[in-house]
Amino acid sequence: MKLHVLNHGASETNQWFHDGVPIPMQKGHPPIGSHAYAACTNGAFLRDYSDLPPPPQTVLLLLKAKQFAKSLKMLNELQGRGYRVFVAFYDVDAMQVSEAFTDWDRWGKFSELVQKADGFVAATPALLDTFHAAGAKNGTFIPAPYPIEFYEWDFSQPLTSREGVFVGTNTFSVFPRRHLQTLTVLARAGVPATVVNTEGKRGERLISAISKQFRIIEGPLPYVKYLRLMASHRVVFQLDFSAGRGLVAGDAALCRMPCVGGNGIIEQMIFPSLAGYGRSSNELLERLLSLLADDEAWRAATEESQRLALSKIGFKPVAQELVRCMGAA
Repeated sequence: MKLHVLNHGASETNQWFHDGVPIPMQKGHPPIGSHAYAACTNGAFLRDYSDLPPPPQTVLLLLKAKQFAKSLKMLNELQGRGYRVFVAFYDVDAMQVSEAFTDWDRWGKFSELVQKADGFVAATPALLDTFHAAGAKNGTFIPAPYPIEFYEWDFSQPLTSREGVFVGTNTFSVFPRRHLQTLTVLARAGVPATVVNTEGKRGERLISAISKQFRIIEGPLPYVKYLRLMASHRVVFQLDFSAGRGLVAGDAALCRMPCVGGNGIIEQMIFPSLAGYGRSSNELLERLLSLLADDEAWRAATEESQRLALSKIGFKPVAQELVRCMGAA
């Protein structure tokens, strides 16, 4: 099965994955997030339904807040042409999804949409109740995969070449990311860290005011450059509690390093003893300090995360889950 992900009307360019996983530095979006559902099945990520191959094909239609009526119209068009259509949220953070339903009309359109669709994909388990409450019958939780199996996407460096802490969050303006709390915990403990600043002079001044020990890198950075920077560090640290995909943890998996904190689904799946869910900032700081000081603890955490990543968020296991889910409709 080749799954074609449709983000109708988006600014992103079309991207075909028929030749397999793109190598780092290749033009186009990296094979992560919603793009990864297409990449792991050798499908395509498209912005217009007219670019779809002729039916029969399986399409994953991405849903956005305030556009459910438009998505319903698109669903009817695609099914009328003979496509099998599954739906998934474009934004998957729990707060973003909750903000999508601010009136009855939106919920009504969403309910009609998911009941007509051939099924759904929930990128986090937290979204399952939303789909089921709206009347969706066929679907399951399937995390967005990472190309963990492919040597081209192995950004590992020897432990002897790694040093210090990389902060996994990069903006003060999105409260659930808890960027301020992450930096203040590190500053209080006197732990130097590298911070990617995406908020210009304002962000730089605030980071410097919190601690002069922070190394500030102006961002945002191209994805491959970002991964190489992350991989030069020993541990990733964050206090994000947005309950999203867990992209920072997925990035850490590509860099073959531990990620401490964060309650995204990938954090919980591949860093179960380091994730932030149910743990205080002091507990997470203790784990961070242990990984900074103890080479054996670092190696054990890294090896465990790689084993779990290969079995749970790799391209092969996720592609198999997609086939099981979409073949049952």
